[in-house]
Order: sequence, then structure tokens, then C-alpha cells
Amino acid sequence: MPDQVVCGPAGVDPSQLAGCNPTAVPPSTSYRNQFYGNVMGRAPDGTVKPNGTGDLATGRTDFWWDQFLGNTGNCWHDNTGKDGTAAGVTSTPPSPFLPSACDNSSVGTVGPQQEPELLNCFADITFNTGTCPWFTTPSKP
Repeated sequence: MPDQVVCGPAGVDPSQLAGCNPTAVPPSTSYRNQFYGNVMGRAPDGTVKPNGTGDLATGRTDFWWDQFLGNTGNCWHDNTGKDGTAAGVTSTPPSPFLPSACDNSSVGTVGPQQEPELLNCFADITFNTGTCPWFTTPSKP
């Protein structure tokens, strides 16, 4: 969620982040993050256990990037999916659109699938609509 939406004074509203900068460009909430070396969709004992809800086709997704306009430097690399391969990782946007280079070449260009969810969650944070899936723990696979 962009800083302009979630920044607030300390202790006033628990749904807002204290200390972030609402004028920051790019926003600090999705900037220069790296996700690597993860084994997705498996329990510690090796049992296949898909991750939480999100992917419309399978009901599960490993990584979800908002692609918010101007977010830069995010990357996902060297992760494996439930089948033990890099190709088995599920994501929105799907590979190869999920940036893998950690050289600041990734730039959010707006995600048509993600923007409605961002707006929905903004409404939930602002008006407590109870419709944002981010605040509900998905059922165990």
C-alpha cells in the first residue's frame, strides 16, 4: 500500500504506519525489496502445502507484486515452487513479468489485476469495509 495511504501519527490509528513519509517517491512500502532462496508451497517436512489464496486459476499464489506506479528495485530470484523448480513458483504478475534482476531495472507500471485489490484494501483501511482479503488468514491447504 503506498505511503500516501497508510502513513499516520504514532498510536492514533493501528491500521496506519507510524513514521513513514507520505510524500516519499517512490513509496517505502514496496521499494528495493528482495525475495530469494525461498522454497514455496512445502512444509518443513517436505510435504506439498500450497500457499495462501490469491491466484484465480489455482486458488493459490506464492508471490504477489502490486506493480504500483513508480515502485522500483524489487526482485524475486532463486526461489523454488512446490514441485522443486523455479518454474513451479506461482506469482502475480506471472513469470517472466515478476522482476528477477536486482539492479533497479524493475519499475512498477500499474498492474491491471492488482489495482482493484489495492483500491479495495485502501477502502477497507479507510472505511473498515471488511472486504480486503489481506486481513483474513487463508484456510490451511
